[in-house]
Amino acid sequence: MRVRLTLLALYVFLLASLSYFAMAFPAVDYVPPTLPNNSATNLNWTYINITSSENLTQALLEWGNSSGFTNISMSNSSGGNLTWYVNVTGLADRTYNYTIWAQNSTGNWNQSVRRFVTIDTIAPSIAIQSPQNATYINKVIDLNVSADEPVDTWRYSINDTGNTTFTPNTTITVSAGANNITVYANDTAGNMNRTIVYFTLNTTLDVSLAEPSTVSPTDFVQNTAFLVNATVVCRQGSCGNVAGTVRYNKTSANPDTPINITSGAQPFYIQEASPASTKSCPNNPLSEGQFCNLTWTVNATDSTLSYWKLGVNFSSDSGWTVPNTTSPATVSIVPCFVDLTVNWQSINFQNPLIPDTYQNPALGNADPLYNITVNSGSCNTDLYIKGTDMQNSTLGYSLGAGNLTWSNSSNTYSSSFNMTQAYSLFKFNAPPITNVTMWYWINVPPIFAANYNGTVFIQGVKSGSSFP
Repeated sequence: MRVRLTLLALYVFLLASLSYFAMAFPAVDYVPPTLPNNSATNLNWTYINITSSENLTQALLEWGNSSGFTNISMSNSSGGNLTWYVNVTGLADRTYNYTIWAQNSTGNWNQSVRRFVTIDTIAPSIAIQSPQNATYINKVIDLNVSADEPVDTWRYSINDTGNTTFTPNTTITVSAGANNITVYANDTAGNMNRTIVYFTLNTTLDVSLAEPSTVSPTDFVQNTAFLVNATVVCRQGSCGNVAGTVRYNKTSANPDTPINITSGAQPFYIQEASPASTKSCPNNPLSEGQFCNLTWTVNATDSTLSYWKLGVNFSSDSGWTVPNTTSPATVSIVPCFVDLTVNWQSINFQNPLIPDTYQNPALGNADPLYNITVNSGSCNTDLYIKGTDMQNSTLGYSLGAGNLTWSNSSNTYSSSFNMTQAYSLFKFNAPPITNVTMWYWINVPPIFAANYNGTVFIQGVKSGSSFP
């Protein structure tokens, strides 16, 4: 019996011991406004709030960092001992960690999980590497930025027209004229900073000269007209109202002076009904990609017969379009020469012709066959005509030159003149590319019937020169 009682007592003691060690500890949870673990804040204070699974007699915040820790007593909210809080203030910028020690009414302690929080009250410092405070000629510009700390969100605003979120680095597209870009940076703690850059986009004029050639020198005969032909294309945005001025190099190596509009001016003048050295594009204002072509008819009066540089300068009334000048053409003014073509070999009449007949037309009158051309590039030309007596060397007879008549006005005998053995003027100041038609008749007096041959001479001289 004594043995059994001893065993029973031991059993009861073990049960009591087991019951004591199975008692629960208070469960602690973080609740708002406690920041989530590993958060960052831009405030120099933070709330730590908890709830417990049972009433607590006290709650301690273990707060610190690698430099040391301190215990801070927490306060309980009104209405019970389940909710506790503390506001930790005056915090320097760095990372802290903390845990909660909670004691219940039976004196049992429990510890919460450890959390981390970063205090960061300093906004990031932003640097904009591009664009800079400069003038650009390409509307697509690099946006290159950096900061002195990790940035959670980057945004930019062009000319205060709204914010765009971006990831560095990227590109932006801007409009012509004055621009600004504001770049914003938010760090993970919510600190925001911004910086602004002012810059300008200039639109450009893409220009070319089609005539005269810019590859090799071009010769122009003095006092003849030639064409200047230039094209402009608007690039990188709106170019406004564009105009071109045709120029020559009066005072420098390259074109610098508008060509004169007064007829006869040296060394060039614009030979048009309403001459203007500056002409506006007919399709103004020019938008991006639009073009216009301008032409001038120029007369080369240069009495010095020199080499010159010609070009066209294009400009705009907008404040942001850069003027541009075509590559220059080199032209040489050369003296003119008489260049004409007589388009027949002989003047023939019906064979036979009966003596003592008059006003007999040449066989080519009806076509008309007898044409004289002042060729392109020739001087303005004065045309003269003369003829010899017509001979029959076998018989020794002749027919006077005056029996042959000519007209340069119509195929009518009454308009004709008698041929002379001295040159007679029949066309004055014929310009290049001029055609003159002639008609001929012969009067046959009573003379021995035979073949008679003579020569007709057509002579051209530079207009105003002495006759041959």
